[in-house]
Amino acid sequence: MTGPSSLSEHEYMEAHRRLQMRQRRSVNSRITELRPGKFELRVETPEDMDGIRHFRTRVVNVKNRAAAERRMREFIAEVQNEAPLTKKEKESRNMTVSALLDLFIADMQVSGKSAKTIENYKNRRVRIDEAFRNRTISELTVQRIDAFSTLLTEATNRHDEETATKNDSEVTEVRKLSRDSSYRIQALLLQAIKWGHRKGYLTDMFTSRITRLPKEPYRQIEIPDVKNIITFIDHINNDEKVWKHYKLFFNLTAWCGMRTEEILALTWDDVDFEAKRIVIRKAEVKVAGQGRIQKEPKSKSSARRIIVPDKVLAMLAEWKAFCQESFPAWAEIRPYLYKYENYVIVSQDNGTLPHPDTFSHWLRKYRAKHGFSHITPHGLRHFYTTYLLQNGVDVKTVSSLMGHSKTTTTLNIYAALTSEGYDKAETVLNKQPESGNQTDGSGNK
Repeated sequence: MTGPSSLSEHEYMEAHRRLQMRQRRSVNSRITELRPGKFELRVETPEDMDGIRHFRTRVVNVKNRAAAERRMREFIAEVQNEAPLTKKEKESRNMTVSALLDLFIADMQVSGKSAKTIENYKNRRVRIDEAFRNRTISELTVQRIDAFSTLLTEATNRHDEETATKNDSEVTEVRKLSRDSSYRIQALLLQAIKWGHRKGYLTDMFTSRITRLPKEPYRQIEIPDVKNIITFIDHINNDEKVWKHYKLFFNLTAWCGMRTEEILALTWDDVDFEAKRIVIRKAEVKVAGQGRIQKEPKSKSSARRIIVPDKVLAMLAEWKAFCQESFPAWAEIRPYLYKYENYVIVSQDNGTLPHPDTFSHWLRKYRAKHGFSHITPHGLRHFYTTYLLQNGVDVKTVSSLMGHSKTTTTLNIYAALTSEGYDKAETVLNKQPESGNQTDGSGNK
């Protein structure tokens, strides 16, 4: 074969130009004039091994179409890896999607994102890692991400699947991944891509062309059935098979309006038995690799003093006595429990700290077994609010007890609280108002 040394410089350059032309025939390109001086360049490649055609676009500001064509030739060369790359681009070309997510989450952690947000990122990325596995970020295209989004809409809730597998004797509903979960997983991937573009790891910014999954539509919070929930709580309290720490947890939620993370962080020095109050000043969440970590309450107004009804106070006193009596036996088996001695919510059988998801999982199975309608721990907070408002407590007080940052939050969420409220408003409006200009028989006002 004739080598380059046997060709003149002109012949060699001509051969190289023809080779480039043959290579360019393997891609489709298009130039669109958006407005005078602004053009969109589009390059589409043949199908890859997965049978997917990919395209990249770039908007350029040039004087005329001839200049745009020159930029197109450069763009085609870049797409075909013929353009010289910077050192960072060369390094990032082999970066996997998982590595990009690692860098993104680490940067978010340094920037001050809360531990709960970082935990949510880590939980959501599992589906992304599985879908893209060993894919590099240079393989991220609009079509591939759209295909991933379609898979998300068809995915199922894994917890339901695991529960159905472990408990074959129980009837467990296997539901689809919620619309909100699908939206948030896709949003995490797009956030990471945008971050990677800002940092210089990605040269093509294509997130605006992704088909976005829809958000969960805003819905007015469903008004809890007060009688049904009271019946449910009474059923738990009277069921001798239900462990005491479960009973206490759901009574603190329903009758004190406490959040799950606030109950988990509750210690005995937060409970004032004489004043019948609980002081909320901390919260606890589970973080992968770190266990349960303590954090500030959800907002500044979440740090508050709440009222403890007599029935819950009696339950707390009985539980405290049980824990103090049982602790020596617990600590004999597990000496490390001494650092948890002051916690209110511990497991009845061994004194350990329950996993944060324990109560919601238990509640789901318990209500299904006994035929109660859908109830969640957070739904019991809504019951607390509904119960107080229906019984005449003013909104400002309820907002303070709930730990809302603004009274308007309570008003907006519970604006259409009860049908009784509408009935009362209708009665007032239909009542004939007295005129301010009415006179008596003598003609005097």
